Amino acid sequence: MLRTHHNGTRGSHPRRWLAGTWALLILPVAIMPQEFSIKPVAFIISRSTGDWWQTTSSPVTYAGAGLRGEYTWGRWRIESEFFNTRFYGLKSLPDPFTPEQGLSWSGRDAEKPDVIDTDYTAMKMTYATDDLSVQLGKYDLSWGPGYHSLTLSSKPPAVPRFGFDWQVLARLKFMYSHSQLNSRMIDAERSAAAPSLYLGGLIIRSRYLVAHRLELALPWGLTLGGSEAVVYGDREVDLAYLLPFISYWSAQHFLGDRDNTQISVDLTWRSSSGWSAYAVFLMDEWRPRLTFAQANRNWFGYQAGIGKRDLLREDDRLRMEVTWTDHRIYRHRFPVNDFYSHNYPVGHWAGPHAQTFAALYQVPVSRGWGQLKYIWAKRGQLTNSMVTDQYNTVYYERFSGEVQTLAALRIAFYWPIWQDIWVEAGISSNRWENPGFDPRKPDLAPGGIADKWSLNLGIYTRFSLQGYDISDLLQWQRELAAP
Repeated sequence: MLRTHHNGTRGSHPRRWLAGTWALLILPVAIMPQEFSIKPVAFIISRSTGDWWQTTSSPVTYAGAGLRGEYTWGRWRIESEFFNTRFYGLKSLPDPFTPEQGLSWSGRDAEKPDVIDTDYTAMKMTYATDDLSVQLGKYDLSWGPGYHSLTLSSKPPAVPRFGFDWQVLARLKFMYSHSQLNSRMIDAERSAAAPSLYLGGLIIRSRYLVAHRLELALPWGLTLGGSEAVVYGDREVDLAYLLPFISYWSAQHFLGDRDNTQISVDLTWRSSSGWSAYAVFLMDEWRPRLTFAQANRNWFGYQAGIGKRDLLREDDRLRMEVTWTDHRIYRHRFPVNDFYSHNYPVGHWAGPHAQTFAALYQVPVSRGWGQLKYIWAKRGQLTNSMVTDQYNTVYYERFSGEVQTLAALRIAFYWPIWQDIWVEAGISSNRWENPGFDPRKPDLAPGGIADKWSLNLGIYTRFSLQGYDISDLLQWQRELAAP
């Protein structure tokens, strides 16, 4: 009897073990709360004279459609979206000298030179506890208090990255991120050596961005922030930069002083009355022994801003910001280490050798919202010789040579007509001095002035590209809804 019972148990034990294992795996799925949704993304934007997408005056329409999916399971959350887009009336991607998020590529048919196809995709997987949030995916990242961030911004298209946010103490937060940028630079030697191994025979040179940041909440509504960021390239992911809690300024010295390091410090003040103010200081290539020397090797960027909530009526908001960037920041003696991705600056949208003023006012109007935006920006040349000269401590007078200015005034009204669908109607004025200016090729600037008005119309469903007027409004909606 014992033997018979024993043999029967042995024969059934594997099946019981497997059944028990599957039960343990499936039980959490059944118990833990789950949410899943797939919703459409669609938009169409019409600009009667092209707005600031182009300096010439001809109508431009931008349309796109796709899907956005969200899945939540306990502490896990996955967000993913894709939409295909098309510009009608443009012969190239929009002018990059605007706060609007850049696009990674474009394609067109030779028979339709004024029709451009492009697309956008992003994905973010998050695991979050009460104090820790870990992220992996291809998504936007913006650090710092600025309306248009000086440190890390969403001007470039979303790139692959991973990182985490850790609430170390009640008043102390730590953030880390490692990203793969797109250098748009061709490795000619390797491409020529083995063209058959690579698509089109071209190899893009690698470029990575690693950054970490501390935020300390102080009394009197103050928050002190500090960041280190390094761009490095022409090699695989470096183990030293996978370590979140070391000094990157020191680590890049250990690795041969060949990478591009930036350090920034910011201070933010928020009051219970709705007022806020902030200041940001960014330093590129810090050399302590030359901090106050005539042959200065420390290059700076500055930013300051103020804001007020409930200024004229409940839930309105005013923001104003000024930014100043030295011509030597964001770039490096080795171009592969530039703070750029897809040729867009990773920091402030205007890039180096620039200064800007931005003002934004948003106010509830009837059942919708009104928005007033003004941007003034000026930038100077960024030639290759200027990069060489900055390492030879050659003096350069700011804004000497060719420059470009943009003054843009935008008035828009938005109405939610059904669920997540918004309608826009507005008007904008854009004035360029020296339109068509290329900072890297300033001698080719055509000169003159371009001045135009544009009637702007739009319909949006779950629009997510950053830097657009509708994005400013939707972000303010999320802030109002936050607890």
